Amino acid sequence: MACSEKAPAEEATTAVAPTPDTAPPIRVHGDEEGQLYRYFPTGKRKARTVSHVDRVPAENRSTVLVVPSGEGAPAGLVYVADLRKAKDDGTYPYRVLTTVELDRILDLTT
Repeated sequence: MACSEKAPAEEATTAVAPTPDTAPPIRVHGDEEGQLYRYFPTGKRKARTVSHVDRVPAENRSTVLVVPSGEGAPAGLVYVADLRKAKDDGTYPYRVLTTVELDRILDLTT
């Protein structure tokens, strides 16, 4: 290589962590097939898992982890639904949180 030529710069291969804004949308609805719902019994940190919205006890519906069928949530993120009241179209509201944010919520509620 001649002195005037520069070696090609190495491209950065740093992985970008997923953020709540980049998580794929999901549909939380009573007729969804293949999703799992993980709720936290009052005062406990250990989640229980059910396969249908209707199986989540009424007193535990405010903070329910939704595990979508297929690949699930991106690493480090969780889908958290409020199953207390469905919208007019039958879907339930949800938000995408980091696992750190979920831990903070659970610290306050358990």
